[in-house]
Amino acid sequence: MQCKPWLAAIVGVIAALPAHANRPLTTDTADTILHHRCQFEPFLVSVRSTGVPTIRGTVLQLNCGVRADTQLGVAYSRSSADGLRVETLSANGKTNLIELKDDQTGVAVAYGIGAAKESSAGGGWKHEASWLTEF
Repeated sequence: MQCKPWLAAIVGVIAALPAHANRPLTTDTADTILHHRCQFEPFLVSVRSTGVPTIRGTVLQLNCGVRADTQLGVAYSRSSADGLRVETLSANGKTNLIELKDDQTGVAVAYGIGAAKESSAGGGWKHEASWLTEF
């Protein structure tokens, strides 16, 4: 099979461009995932800054609609920089208080709890965050 030079150039340019996406639950709306549906969101993180070690990470997140107005999820992440590795685990959810419709503003509440474990600390999981947010 012979590779066309223009096809190789396009693939090379696309592969060289950065990929952008919203972090899950960072920019969010008042709607929830449909009942009996799930979303799996894996993504990679790379943060580079002059004079600071590069941070690299992997995030796996699964959210499912458990009722018509509620979704629940779990997320796991592992990141590392300069020999330090941190793992996080969280459980989260979102419930509609007022359903989002075309002619109506929705209101929802998001909630969760998270734990973290550092490789250098030698210990186990420790509470890192709890949250309750209305939007």
